[in-house]
Parts: sequence; C-alpha cells; structure tokens
Amino acid sequence: MKYLLLAVLLGIIPPNAGVWPHFDALNAQMAEDYYEARATMLSSLTPPHRQLLGSVAERLATSANPDYSGAVKQLDRALSPAERRAILSAYDAEHKKMRAIMQKSDAFAYSQHDTTVGHLGLGTMFNTPNTAGSFLLWAAMGDGPPTFNAMVVTH
Repeated sequence: MKYLLLAVLLGIIPPNAGVWPHFDALNAQMAEDYYEARATMLSSLTPPHRQLLGSVAERLATSANPDYSGAVKQLDRALSPAERRAILSAYDAEHKKMRAIMQKSDAFAYSQHDTTVGHLGLGTMFNTPNTAGSFLLWAAMGDGPPTFNAMVVTH
C-alpha cells in the first residue's frame, strides 16, 4: 500500500519541479538558435545547390539503406567556398550559443538546488566527419532543434 501511495505522489508532484520552467526557457532559446542557424545555412545556398540538397535529402529519406557518407561527400564537392564558410559559421555560432545555454543551466541548477546537471550528448547524427556538407544535411534532415535533455542529480 505504501508503494502505491508513493507512486501516486510521484506521479502528481514531479521531483525538482521548480527546475523545469527554467529548462523549458532554455529549450525555447535553443530552438530559436537552431532555426536561425538553419535559415542562415539554407539561405547561403545558390538555387541549384538548394535543389541538390533537396534531392539528396529525398534520396536518403526514401532509401532502405541510406548512404550518409556518400551524400555528405556529394554535398561537400558541390558547395562553393563561400557557401562552406557561411554554413560552418552558422553552425559554429549556434554551437557556441548551445554551450553557453548549457553553462547557464549548470550554474542555475547548482545555485538554486545544490544539484549537478548531466547533459545527454547530441553526437554526430550521421556518423560522418564534421564538414559543411554534414552540417547542411543535419539542418535539412534533422529531427528539429536539439532539446535540453538533462538528468538533475541532487547531492
């Protein structure tokens, strides 16, 4: 009976409930930063390269055995130096903002709740080298913005 009561209480009152509104705001900021970087990447492409990206993404999405490495290589070969710079710059800016958000979350969790935050890594989506082509493919085929996934551990 006491375990049933505990299960009911945990379902009603989530642990560390005061933490989540803060993390929701950080998720919203990360989503905004992601869509800004994505828009910058896509707008840096010439119309033929944008069309190429669409056909590559379509091919990957409909393939039973998608060749992400080949797709990244195809995109990297096609991109102009200016397009590469714009894509890498947009990704770097978004990544710096994401790291700053994670540092804010660590500071908040520790100062307000005497907790530590374990970040769940984002990893490389396609297991390919970090190139303009891979970041462009990530922007075109990603599952949307990264979200702040955290495990809050109370000391």
